[in-house]
Amino acid sequence: MLNPHHQALSSKQWPKHQKQKINRSKTQPSRYKLFLLTWLAIYPLITGILFLFGNLLNLLPLPLRNLVLTGVLVYLMTYWVMPMLTKLFQRWLKV
Repeated sequence: MLNPHHQALSSKQWPKHQKQKINRSKTQPSRYKLFLLTWLAIYPLITGILFLFGNLLNLLPLPLRNLVLTGVLVYLMTYWVMPMLTKLFQRWLKV
């Protein structure tokens, strides 16, 4: 069921709507650049976490160890590392 506030696009509006959608996607970085940037961030983070806390993490059962490791990794990636890297590599990401 359609939302009463939702308006269907007429046949005249459809191509214009599609062009806007396509133009917006050109401002987003390509997937391979996001892949490389994410990999650049994750590899040293995992290596550093395991180097610093590996002995302590090994005391935990595997599911709990992975829960802690991924929780810390996702937090660092979301709030610290990716914002810093996207700012640092903003020119390259836009090309």
